[in-house]
Amino acid sequence: MTKDDPKASAEFSVVSQQLSMLMNATSNAIKTVGEAMSNTARKQ
Repeated sequence: MTKDDPKASAEFSVVSQQLSMLMNATSNAIKTVGEAMSNTARKQ
């Protein structure tokens, strides 16, 4: 990655933002499932 290639830099930035969003979504999904399971366990 070089400073004289702004296109590559911009693409890298977009890809890393997408990866970050994916990681957040995954972590939220796991958290939600975990909370649902603990709620279910509490009710029994």
